[in-house]
Amino acid sequence: MPLRPRHTTASLLTLRIACILTLFMQTQCGLSADDQQQLRTILRRPIAMVQADHVLYVANRDTGSISVVDSASGVVLNEVVVSSRLDDLAILSSSRTLLAVNSESHELIVLQMFRDAARVPGIRKKRSEGLAKYPVSIVSAPDGERASCVSKWSRRLTVIDANTFSFERTLRKFVDLPFVPLRQCFLNDRLVLVADAHGGELAIVDAAAGELISHQKLIGHNIRGLAVTD
Repeated sequence: MPLRPRHTTASLLTLRIACILTLFMQTQCGLSADDQQQLRTILRRPIAMVQADHVLYVANRDTGSISVVDSASGVVLNEVVVSSRLDDLAILSSSRTLLAVNSESHELIVLQMFRDAARVPGIRKKRSEGLAKYPVSIVSAPDGERASCVSKWSRRLTVIDANTFSFERTLRKFVDLPFVPLRQCFLNDRLVLVADAHGGELAIVDAAAGELISHQKLIGHNIRGLAVTD
């Protein structure tokens, strides 16, 4: 079965540019006039973005907010503060759930996408949970069954079972890594490729089993992007 790419470089660059430009526009709903004025004067620093149903959900690092943007018109439909800081954002398409991480409070933020009576998309915070210290990246498997979070200075990968968000606490597997991680991506529904934040090391983790199955060293350093192509 062919591997499914998460995005192309060109499309991601286009979406990022569009979001950075539109995030300075006036929020159309969900905020008071005073809140809108305050948010317009804050530097958000967009850090991550996902898409669902022609809507972009943009995580803003410095404001801890998520902006909801119509991808066709470029209009900011909503903006919700969900934490003090955001470092990454992922989507579980199977359950319309967003997952964000905060490296300062060391937590996972679980969010639910919805549409109000006027069909305007929004998000609501369901809960937050502690993670291994300094979580910096979170990605979801293509089938939406699990998510992987890497914690930088803890050198740990946490596998989160997406079917347990209705539990008091999600079920998890932990994998200790032989280097300081930063970037990661799912190769398929169960294998995660993890890159070293500083050196040229790579690891492959079986997320379903919670096991480190491969560790390689490349000639290079500062790996800042990973993607799967056909």
